[in-house]
Amino acid sequence: QQALLDAAAINGKLLLPAGKRYRATDYVWIHNGIREISGFGASIEFDAATAAGLRTVAKGDSRNGQPAAADQVNNLAIYGVGIDGGDLDGVNIAGLYLWQVRNVFVRGCRVSNIQEGTGIALYHTGVLADGACSNVVIVDNDVTLTGYPASTESAYGITLGAVLTFSGSYTDATDQWKGTYVAAAPADPITTCVVVNNRVTGGYYSLALTGVVPSTIKGNVRSGNARNLSVQNGSVETVIA
Repeated sequence: QQALLDAAAINGKLLLPAGKRYRATDYVWIHNGIREISGFGASIEFDAATAAGLRTVAKGDSRNGQPAAADQVNNLAIYGVGIDGGDLDGVNIAGLYLWQVRNVFVRGCRVSNIQEGTGIALYHTGVLADGACSNVVIVDNDVTLTGYPASTESAYGITLGAVLTFSGSYTDATDQWKGTYVAAAPADPITTCVVVNNRVTGGYYSLALTGVVPSTIKGNVRSGNARNLSVQNGSVETVIA
């Protein structure tokens, strides 16, 4: 499966044949050379023993065995890709993991069968300057989670997460709030993003926003979630409707 994406980095496009199913046992890495991934009903099914997902390569980061990246992923469109998490018990699956990206458009994707992890995630790494994780549009996608582990409650439909700064000796946002009633602040925020008209079913949180400014979260249909919507840690000047 990785060979397909590596080949796509040459011509800039990966067009998956209609109805085609691909099996993945590890992360499938999206490099900056890729400009478009179109699914046409094709799906990537994960059957992994450890964390996995369809994930962008982030410049300056090496976690999870990530290959070296010369440039930040930029100007990428992903349409109609099916991602099946395999309903794996105890395995963290990030269906579509956008890791420090800019100018990315995601539409019409179907993420399903995730028991632990995130359907669609957008995270800042803090490696590049402020604004490095911005202008991302997530629209008309369908995310279904099959449950969540009671011990960690780690099953989220769509997550946008900034790099945070803490007070004193605190290193965790929840611990800081419990100890001081002062929220952690975004050191490197998620900026100018749009999350509109998505459907999230099941899981713990349907949408989780951390350090998101200013963005638009609108018209998302959420059902069967334990706690529905989380807006925390300096998520301000953001429209939620």
